[in-house]
Amino acid sequence: MTQLRSRTPDIDIDKCAENVGGKMELILIAAQRARDLRSKHKRQNNGEHVNFATEALLEIQAGTVDANYNTERHLEELRDDTDVV
Repeated sequence: MTQLRSRTPDIDIDKCAENVGGKMELILIAAQRARDLRSKHKRQNNGEHVNFATEALLEIQAGTVDANYNTERHLEELRDDTDVV
């Protein structure tokens, strides 16, 4: 019997966890990044289908999103809040 290839890209969870400092951090960072991607996608009003969780994990695996993602995001939100006042 032949094994079917997955339609999803190859994601190495261990490498992702290593890039962000552990599996618990991976869960938190990937979930937040997926929410941010979804929000950005909705604002752009783009009709194409995207799996945001997969995209987030691919970014983490590639090293474009790192362990400081949530900290940097919170600092950016604070800067935006102080600009409004």
